[in-house]
Amino acid sequence: MFFATLFNIGYLSRGAVMLNSLKKSLDVDFKLFILCLDDEVYRYFEGNSDVIRIKLTDIESNFPELLNVKDSRKFNEYIFTLSPFLPLYILNNYKFVDRITSLDADLFFLNSPKYVLDELGNNLIGITSHGFSSLNQNLEIYGRFNVSFQSFPNTDAASNCLLEWANNCLDFCGDYINSNSGMFADQKYLDDWQQKYDFIKVFGSPQIGLAPWNVPQYKLLYSDSKFCIEGSKSVIFYHFHNFRIRSSYLALHGISSYGLDKLDRGLLVLYRDYWKLIDNVKISNFDDGLRFNYSSFTGQNNILRDLAYLPVLIRFKSIVLNLDLRYIFRFILKFKKIWPK
Repeated sequence: MFFATLFNIGYLSRGAVMLNSLKKSLDVDFKLFILCLDDEVYRYFEGNSDVIRIKLTDIESNFPELLNVKDSRKFNEYIFTLSPFLPLYILNNYKFVDRITSLDADLFFLNSPKYVLDELGNNLIGITSHGFSSLNQNLEIYGRFNVSFQSFPNTDAASNCLLEWANNCLDFCGDYINSNSGMFADQKYLDDWQQKYDFIKVFGSPQIGLAPWNVPQYKLLYSDSKFCIEGSKSVIFYHFHNFRIRSSYLALHGISSYGLDKLDRGLLVLYRDYWKLIDNVKISNFDDGLRFNYSSFTGQNNILRDLAYLPVLIRFKSIVLNLDLRYIFRFILKFKKIWPK
């Protein structure tokens, strides 16, 4: 089985944890292609037998049209632009790859994805639905599908689909909704794939694609060291979108942005375990300050701003607490008003 992802040093710890979780979940041989967005990532995975490293310059040499838009786009927009080019590059240059499945670096595998990928057979493309909860239906304006887990067979039809998607992303891949076309980043283009192609299969949440934008509608259970959704099948992976680690003791889960402030036991355990694994990744000769910088690609890290309005996770050894510091701040402000000068 063959998978692909991309990240820079800012997501290196997450990428390493994703790789380890994938390896633990699979009982078959696999390779993970990593598009290394900087030299640090390329060096880190040197000698790893599970990894095939690709340099960004390899992709750009193969698709020189990328250089025409690189300087005019923000870093994250350029990463969005690369989404179709990475699997297209692999299918074009590694003929032994029968199917390539693209992964976000912040996925964490809880069970094997093999059987859902086997269901695609030799010809189907698999894409992942956002599966928005009722609280988040308004977010469909950004796209019905999330570019985090999509699978492409090595067929002419799939390659043509990727090529069209690549051309779309060259035209526009902004981190905002285009006022003319209605497109957003790399993901809105997938909205019409089911109508355009007859070889698309949609992976549905919560089994595939459990994430902050849909988890409020489910109850995640934890028992016998396993996670599952109440009344549903086991969860294959969780997408730790917007999980901001500020230190070994402080993090923001980010789910409050999607209508869930308090995490139930299952989610707390999941975030605790993932956080501990991130912490345990040893990155020698790298700046530890960078490995906790997941809030943005620009390196901004305003802890006081975060604490002022978001629930946080506090970790001490194996204990994780979910605290909504907004109430504490409101109490302090109210107390300050009545305190005699």
